[in-house]
Amino acid sequence: MLDENRPDTHKTPLGPDLQNAPVMRLSRFNVYLANYPEPGDTLIYNHLSGGMVPVTADGMALLRRIDAGESITEAELAEVAELEDPDYGVLVPNIAEDERRFAARMDQLRKNKRHLSVTISTSLACNFGCTYCCQGQVMDGQTMNFETVHLVGKWIVERMKSEGAESVNLCILGGEPLLHPHIVESITRQVGKKAREVGVEFTWDIVTNGYFLDRAMAQRLRDLGCRIAKVTLDGDETTHDKTRPLKHGKSSFQTIWNNLREAAKVIPIFLNGNYTEGTLAGFPRLIEKLKESGFTRDEVPIVALKPALDGLAAPVEGSVCRGARHSDNDAALMMQLADQIEEAGFSSAIDGLSLGPCGYHNANHFGIDPGGYVYKCSGFFGMPTWAIGHVGKPEEPFGALYQQAISPRALMECGSCANRPSCAGGCIASALINGFGEVQCDKPYFQTVGVEAIKRKWRRDQQAVEEPAAA
Repeated sequence: MLDENRPDTHKTPLGPDLQNAPVMRLSRFNVYLANYPEPGDTLIYNHLSGGMVPVTADGMALLRRIDAGESITEAELAEVAELEDPDYGVLVPNIAEDERRFAARMDQLRKNKRHLSVTISTSLACNFGCTYCCQGQVMDGQTMNFETVHLVGKWIVERMKSEGAESVNLCILGGEPLLHPHIVESITRQVGKKAREVGVEFTWDIVTNGYFLDRAMAQRLRDLGCRIAKVTLDGDETTHDKTRPLKHGKSSFQTIWNNLREAAKVIPIFLNGNYTEGTLAGFPRLIEKLKESGFTRDEVPIVALKPALDGLAAPVEGSVCRGARHSDNDAALMMQLADQIEEAGFSSAIDGLSLGPCGYHNANHFGIDPGGYVYKCSGFFGMPTWAIGHVGKPEEPFGALYQQAISPRALMECGSCANRPSCAGGCIASALINGFGEVQCDKPYFQTVGVEAIKRKWRRDQQAVEEPAAA
């Protein structure tokens, strides 16, 4: 088998022309990076399999001949036979089979009822005055009342039982959820207790700005079973407060930093950062500050630094949603920051390729806002016209948007685009809210950031193989 992780990865040559052989087709999900990794080579990456392989100019010419249905020999076909392996998926029996494989993956996602995932906004109130707040249009201060808190827990438990879910995960966010920690405690206790009674795995995470996440609060969350806390720092102390000050303009950085130094000893911190042109300089310094301050990879398992985007109700801290388009940003810069994170001993969540499919396409993925409205995803929070139901009316069938989300026709607008497995229509919530149609196409992203991300993946895969060999 071809091994894309091996430094001396086989490059496909031409074979002698002898006799006719079965016809194959190049996968629709291939992308081709010319003159990489060496001049004259083409690196082929398949978005469906995630496999990649370099071929020579002669090998690429053979593949084009095969795709065009030209006469080839068994010997020639043998030269590229390994590219039929699903681990590569570069060659497929025919286009119908190629599309069937993609459809099967999406269908499995849509019909997966074993796992129930619910994002809960406890309040649309916050103590921060972020300059890029993508919840700004709905931040009216509404907070979940006692009755709704109970109904939210009840709705989740009933959904868990009716679907026969094997696991449940909650993501708690706001606004700022730690303005009302009693709500967080009530919901997680209620759902956790019922899940354990019937042998269902229960986990939950929290998205917080970190201002109230001192050691005592971290311990309180940990005792309730919280798995991770997602916190955002927009660079170091010289830049963070430019975009994430307190509501009245006062500094928030030092309080968050002091909290993280203690909280990370109790609960793992997933650290996010959203840079703008005016704050970018502080991000390399933040990476260095984390390293010099002695944070370990166990304390901070993930560091994800990305452009500050707006245009969605969903919080930047809690998702990889692309409300605005990443293609508007510097591709090389995103990859450079990811490399700096890895070099400092941490793990970067930004690989430039893992953008979708998001939970919108999953039959058991939901969002619930402070008013108790149920949505297909958190991008619609605070917009009841986009709700598919309400926790107070569990007997009512889900609205039309639910069926639209899990329909095989959801990506019809995408046509034969090669990026579909890594994108799945982009941020559909943003597309619908802003009237763009049923998908948010961002091909330029994959032509810029995506290309750099594929090159980075190739380099890192080669390094991963070379290092043990050298040792």
